[in-house]
Amino acid sequence: MILRALSRGGAVTGPVEVPADLIDRIIRGLTHRLANLVGLARRAGEAVCGFETVRGWVRDGKAVVLLSACDGAPDGKRKIVGMARAIAEQTGGEPPVVVDHLIGAQLGHAFGRDHVVHAAIGAGGLAERITRTACKLSGLTTPASATPQTPGPGARAAEPDLLSRDDRRNA
Repeated sequence: MILRALSRGGAVTGPVEVPADLIDRIIRGLTHRLANLVGLARRAGEAVCGFETVRGWVRDGKAVVLLSACDGAPDGKRKIVGMARAIAEQTGGEPPVVVDHLIGAQLGHAFGRDHVVHAAIGAGGLAERITRTACKLSGLTTPASATPQTPGPGARAAEPDLLSRDDRRNA
């Protein structure tokens, strides 16, 4: 079938129908992928959850990605992110990437719990995959500041935080 299409020049010969909810489907798929990657990181021992545990990882410089539930209290997120940025500034390192696309129930599911507000991912390939997926999702969703209380994949971290470490160095 592919060879037949290529022999015709690969051009579409009929009208193409794009579903009206295509963007919503893509957002759901990327959100699902993000949650699955977080779960995989947890099973690989590269992720932790809970405010105190995440704070410890940030303090020790282990956290490469910070996950914050978009329906969680902004105060806790502000404390963790502020601490991470202050430590990065003191040490001359890079602050962790901040991702807040998942609601607490989605994060909880990835960790085998009912609800998780704070999580951290350590260095490795999964952290990069989580960051790339979050970047893709950011291009399709509205900023968290525009919809602060809306649960679901409608929130996003600030643009500079979603760049991978290599992208930040090259920027």
